[in-house]
Amino acid sequence: MGTEEASRRLLQHRRLLYAYILAIVRDAQMAEDLFQEVSIVILRRWEELGSVRDFWALARAIARRQALAAIRQAGRNPTLVSPEPPAASAGAEADPGGQTAGPFSDDDRRGQARRRARRSRRPFGIGTPPGRRG
Repeated sequence: MGTEEASRRLLQHRRLLYAYILAIVRDAQMAEDLFQEVSIVILRRWEELGSVRDFWALARAIARRQALAAIRQAGRNPTLVSPEPPAASAGAEADPGGQTAGPFSDDDRRGQARRRARRSRRPFGIGTPPGRRG
């Protein structure tokens, strides 16, 4: 069994673990590096960890500690993940037509517009006590 089981589980959870790390550090290159470091830690310590019931919890705990240590070492503050996507202008370049191109271009703007429209359609008085709606 040994490291084969750890490797199998790492491969099974690789996307989720990478996304978790990326949500903490908010930097793709740092997230890739940390994913590799977390994988090495798990593979090296697998035998001493024994039978792990919840691999995802173990991987998440190691990833969190590694990510926070890397952030401290880099001298940055962690950014909490917001429910809203990054601004459309983040990392985008303007094209001649005045539109932005980049990772958060038209599709992202349409998604933001849909969310704003959904919020504006909420009925008046949500969160107010019954009988107090005006």
